[in-house]
Amino acid sequence: MSEEDRSLGERLRLLRRERQMSQSDLGGDRFSGSYVSHVEKGRRRLSAEMVAYFAGRLGIDPRRITDAEAPGSAAPHAPARVAESVTALADAQLAFGEHRFPVAARLAESAARRATAAGDDAGAWSLTMLQARSLFEADELHRAAELAMSLVEHPLAVAAPLLQVEALLLACRASRFSGDLAVAVEQGERALHTARASTHLDLQAHAAVFLLGALMEADRSDRAEEICGWLVDHLDRIDSVQVSGLAHWALGNMGWLTGDVEGGLAHQAAAARLLSPHVDLRDWARFRKAAAVLRLQHGHTEGVLELLQQAGDGLRIVGNPSDLTELRLTEARYRLLTGSVEEAAALVGFCLGDTSLDDAPHSRAEAEALLADVEQARGRLVESGQACLRSALLFEQAGAYQRSVEMWRRHAHVLDVSIG
Repeated sequence: MSEEDRSLGERLRLLRRERQMSQSDLGGDRFSGSYVSHVEKGRRRLSAEMVAYFAGRLGIDPRRITDAEAPGSAAPHAPARVAESVTALADAQLAFGEHRFPVAARLAESAARRATAAGDDAGAWSLTMLQARSLFEADELHRAAELAMSLVEHPLAVAAPLLQVEALLLACRASRFSGDLAVAVEQGERALHTARASTHLDLQAHAAVFLLGALMEADRSDRAEEICGWLVDHLDRIDSVQVSGLAHWALGNMGWLTGDVEGGLAHQAAAARLLSPHVDLRDWARFRKAAAVLRLQHGHTEGVLELLQQAGDGLRIVGNPSDLTELRLTEARYRLLTGSVEEAAALVGFCLGDTSLDDAPHSRAEAEALLADVEQARGRLVESGQACLRSALLFEQAGAYQRSVEMWRRHAHVLDVSIG
């Protein structure tokens, strides 16, 4: 390692501590905390793209990392304005860390406007990204996606494709969870294309995971299989343990959906080992919820209660309303499969009354599909058929056309049985 690498790493470390950020905070979705540690110790060379990315996370001008001056010395912006920007970023990050997401969004939005007026592009980008992330966590998915997409063409992001990918992946995730599956696929494809222009394999893998999730929900099986093949070929070269866990999670989902139950279970077991609640509690909990869903959808109940317990423990701490609604629906599916039909009916009814599903047609469609199963188990065929119809229309609205066709067929079958 060179003296320059050590100097840049030390400067980055001081800037990070100045903002009271952890190494994982600074790495965000792109770099693990251990990777940032290597950079700060001069064991990894800082590329121009990495400098721009870390500057965006810190809310500073990239020159504050590369200039030879100490982090506390004069910067391209007036000290008072820099101090104001740093304080605003810290306040918004504190609110975000305490899961006060609407507050974090308001603070970040106000601070971003001031940073823009002061000509602080890096600060404005970082604060706007924090606002978008806060909106996503607050279940304001459409606003989060729109704001994230507005950052993709920001001059700072154009100069640093890593930042473009970060914004595109947030937009993809928000669009997918809100049911805009065609849009999510488009954003995921763009993120993967941009990531592949870099040499950062972990970034490419992360983009592939997000795209794969959107493709599976949009019933784009051919393209999903292509992405799975690429992930399998590159699994052993992914440095980040967390990204590797996410990749196994996505591959496990694909295994279940294509009938490869053994492969699905193997990938899920690997994901369970790799994903850490200390790195991202929400991903850890969501994985366990998703694993339970897939088992139940294929009639497997073994191990589901433990998965639901773990998912509940995590999501009650860091989950948003839609997370908890989906958790209840998963419990309802379990109750139905184990013969507790009335308990399942009560849980589904409660979930369908939750307004958090109003802006998520795909999730509401799944809830109506489960209601159809419950009503059929209760012998109420007319009500089951009505739920099938609502589910079909909602899946169509979400762009999940194969699932929509399945529910139309179920509707027709239930109708024939009820008439007969």
